[in-house]
Amino acid sequence: MKTVYDFVNIDVSANKDYINTLKTKGAAAVRCEAFLSRDNEEVKGKLMAFAENVKSVKLDWNLKFDISKLLMGVLQETGPDQRMFVRKSERSLFEETHKIIESLAGVVAPQYVELNTEAFEVMESIKFSFEEQTRMMNAVINGVKSVAPQCKIVLATSKATDNEMAKKWYNRFQVSGGKPFDIISIKYGMDAAELYDLSCNMGDLSRRFEAEIIVDASGVDGQTDITFDDLKSAVSMVSLDRGLGIVYSEVAFGVVEKVA
Repeated sequence: MKTVYDFVNIDVSANKDYINTLKTKGAAAVRCEAFLSRDNEEVKGKLMAFAENVKSVKLDWNLKFDISKLLMGVLQETGPDQRMFVRKSERSLFEETHKIIESLAGVVAPQYVELNTEAFEVMESIKFSFEEQTRMMNAVINGVKSVAPQCKIVLATSKATDNEMAKKWYNRFQVSGGKPFDIISIKYGMDAAELYDLSCNMGDLSRRFEAEIIVDASGVDGQTDITFDDLKSAVSMVSLDRGLGIVYSEVAFGVVEKVA
């Protein structure tokens, strides 16, 4: 059976001893989330400290960018002027991503940078064409690759079982000039009734887009319909050994207890 790596979703404030505990328990990598904004000094400081801790433990890490805060900041400045909004967002997304990754490269750049493909759905006051969404996603990818070309790009979707919706998005992204990506992350709630459809979706997306697959089960803390061993077996069977790993919550990974 192919090795399926364990990623653990943790807070950016996690200290070195805690990260080392995760490594001791078998974690291959950790993931933390950061909000991009137009004033990233505080975030950058926290990420630098996190990178130092990860480097000392010799563990890989995945930086998940949430771009919603930056987009809302630009919207407050431009108002509903769509053309101006997209232009300013593109520039800000590239510049702020570049600054953060450049700072981190002085310590250890993340091995993975993750973006949510549904980030624009929260922008109810302004609507974008898919081509405009692609341009803004490209700005983040370019910001990463301009500093850390070896970093793998992860594009995440919540469409765990809706293969038609998922493949439509990734296909449109490529057709609209989307930059190359390496990994597709699929959010999954550990529902036994959906495991077959998830398996089909993983196989189809990996073949169609020549991408590795991560299953993000970090939203699951309690009792589940299936075991993580069941899920790991399904991921290991993704064709061409493209089943990369599973993202756990800290509770599911067994390092913290669930708060009632």
